[in-house]
Amino acid sequence: MIKEMIVNATPLEIKIAILEDDQLAELYIERNKNRGILGNIYKGKVTKVLPGMQSAFVDIGLEKDAFLYVSDFIEDAEEYDKVFSAEEDPVADAIAEGETSERPVRGDPRRGEKPRWRDRRERWESTREPTRVATPPVPADGEAAVGLENWFLTSETERAAEKFLDPSAPMGISTEIPAPGELVSSALGLPPAGVAGQALTAGSEQPADPTVLERPVGPAALNEPIQPAENAPLDSASLRDRGDVAPFSVDGGNRKTGPNARRRGGPGARRKRYTAARHSKHNERQSIDDMLREGQEILVQVAKEPIGKKGARVTSHIALPGRYLVYMPTVDHIGVSRKIASDAERSRLKDVVLKNRDRFGGGIIVRTAAEEHSEEDLTNDLNYLVKLWEDVRGRAEKASGPALIHSELNLVQRLLRDQFSFEFAAVRVDEETEYQRVVEFVDKIYPNLVHRVKLFTKDTHIFDEYGITAETEKLLQPKIWLKSGGYIVINQTEALVSIDINTGKFVGRGNSLEETITRTNLEAVREIVKQIRLRDLGGIIVIDFIDMDERKNRKRVMEALSQEIAKDKAPNKILEFNEFGLVAITRKRVKQSLERTLCQPCPYCSGSGMVKSVATTCYSIYHELEKMKNYVDGEIMIRVHPDVARALRETESNVIAELRHMLNREVLIKSDPGLHIEHFNIVT
Repeated sequence: MIKEMIVNATPLEIKIAILEDDQLAELYIERNKNRGILGNIYKGKVTKVLPGMQSAFVDIGLEKDAFLYVSDFIEDAEEYDKVFSAEEDPVADAIAEGETSERPVRGDPRRGEKPRWRDRRERWESTREPTRVATPPVPADGEAAVGLENWFLTSETERAAEKFLDPSAPMGISTEIPAPGELVSSALGLPPAGVAGQALTAGSEQPADPTVLERPVGPAALNEPIQPAENAPLDSASLRDRGDVAPFSVDGGNRKTGPNARRRGGPGARRKRYTAARHSKHNERQSIDDMLREGQEILVQVAKEPIGKKGARVTSHIALPGRYLVYMPTVDHIGVSRKIASDAERSRLKDVVLKNRDRFGGGIIVRTAAEEHSEEDLTNDLNYLVKLWEDVRGRAEKASGPALIHSELNLVQRLLRDQFSFEFAAVRVDEETEYQRVVEFVDKIYPNLVHRVKLFTKDTHIFDEYGITAETEKLLQPKIWLKSGGYIVINQTEALVSIDINTGKFVGRGNSLEETITRTNLEAVREIVKQIRLRDLGGIIVIDFIDMDERKNRKRVMEALSQEIAKDKAPNKILEFNEFGLVAITRKRVKQSLERTLCQPCPYCSGSGMVKSVATTCYSIYHELEKMKNYVDGEIMIRVHPDVARALRETESNVIAELRHMLNREVLIKSDPGLHIEHFNIVT
């Protein structure tokens, strides 16, 4: 597959398109007046602590206060490991793809030591005031993790992080982490915390159990093309384990039984094993109001950008992504991307990282881009990230909250850092100043690929030249036609995204209705995944496939969907067909979708997509005058929208006749184009 990155730069906005075999695959837009804050680090001030929700609001200097879950504030990796290692691994299939290293390191319980708690207050403490960076409380022996409880109670899809975690790996142990598309925090053994980043760009959030909604994880990182991996603190953590398909069943009828049932993530499996840990120690766990107080200043990283009316989601688990590594100073885990297939290479990278980690401490994730790179390259990257963390700490100590401490890279640099590789045949930029910046940046991270950066000099608009403008316009339409004549309809709501599939004009080529339906569904799968990526749809996505009677055909559709969704870098999880023919996908959402970025709610219908019918407005006029009949005097004039006036004179003329009879006086209709179709004025 040949990839190209097309960059359109203007003083107002940056637009970037990723082409795969000359077809638009991804689209990113960042406006200079509204730059994204994902991955930014702030010194915030706690404005409100909510014990009932085990969360707090933090003022980070934005219009709305940011939201902080208790599990995004403390580090409970020890208890997290304790809970999961006590049970069977429900996702052995996911782990089999990349086994966990058994190399004991510092803090390994198998050496008779308890994992070392890293007290952030000791690491950097302000000499001016008692500012602390997420000081983790030490839980009593046997108590379940405080952060874990909130993890279970969260309202967002985020439990799938465990899919890529070795339950038995203690804190400090080197763990295989998911490749692009998988959650870093899960590989670290951390409960989702809450920061996802585009470059930090990445995210993870999808439920391992269809009954669980997504929830953010700690910040960190990247898109690995680890992009999905992205944080170790990143935002919601529930993602799709490539290759694992969990059942999506209303009554469990589709759920398998036997030794593999638990492994497939059936709805009841996890809930049962979590119950004891969730309730038996509930009253013993430390509450958020024991750790945070109003007015307290803390260091946080944005895990999810403000979406709709919701403020940003933040976490205290900081993650600093580099070209080859992600450095997480507040945790103690080592991970290597699963996309690195060679056991020897993974072992070499672990050794390099472990040797350097002893000098700095903290957690380190090895990204896919590190494969075949020298120890010197990795060491230089780590040295840079450690120095960056020292600078962040220094600025945080001197600043008073709320204050921006560290900004993520701009959109172009993030995508170059997280996606650019030998797979890209070219990066084409249409503006000379931006072209020079891109050349300088690529020269630092991939000096041998600088020649692939090209300046676009034609008179035509670069997006028109590559057919991107026309494709972008289609992305704002709910109906997408398929080549066969069928079509899909995409409706995005606050709660979920629904996708409906119809045969439309396609009548098939044979006598088999089942084959016609299956062909339509298979064709729709490719377009659906394409639209999900292009529109950046996230959260819960429900697909209503056309009903297929034969199980083998449903299996074909699911296999096709799994293959297509594997191309998506965002963490996601697919749930099997339920008895209603529905398939659910959960996909990490850390920012506004393309539709919400480019559009605003309709001012006429207030975003509902509907207005009252003309007939309804006519009858509303009748009922209003019915209430006023004892108070009106003289001639009555009703000012209405032209469409309503036309209806009152024609199709709904009986309304005026009834009013004249009831009021025993003349009723006049006046058309007013300035009125909303639902509004009317009564003048007496």
